[in-house]
Amino acid sequence: MIVLVMNFFTILFLLCVFFSMGSCTRGGVPLLSTGVSGTEGLPAEQLSFAKFKDIPIPDGAVMDMKNTVIFGSDEDWFGRLALLPNMSHAETFDFFRYEMPNLNWLEITNVRATSSVLSYEKNSRVVTIQISNSYGQTICSINMSPKKK
Repeated sequence: MIVLVMNFFTILFLLCVFFSMGSCTRGGVPLLSTGVSGTEGLPAEQLSFAKFKDIPIPDGAVMDMKNTVIFGSDEDWFGRLALLPNMSHAETFDFFRYEMPNLNWLEITNVRATSSVLSYEKNSRVVTIQISNSYGQTICSINMSPKKK
């Protein structure tokens, strides 16, 4: 009987540890591995996006860390930045269409469709922005790469 009670409490303890560790993750987006200095008090989403000063980020957007792969920093980064914007597909398309030129990006082409694409160039880089929907959520993938010379 004592062994049974000990096993019960051991299992109960392990379950408590398991669930308490799961609650340690934040509801927001974690910081990038390089961190951001001088931004105390900002929400996690803004801390993460603070590294991307050369592209506009919609207010309320959340970074999809599972689908984001970034190399470099500041205005020399390249890779894929995955966003979950807090706006519709059409609003996201319009946001980038109007905001990218404000950061000196020159539009190459755009296609507004079920899966929309916008392409821009600036200095020695090219960016392709893909916007689609999945289960009622707008998904945005910003793919940055060096421009072929």
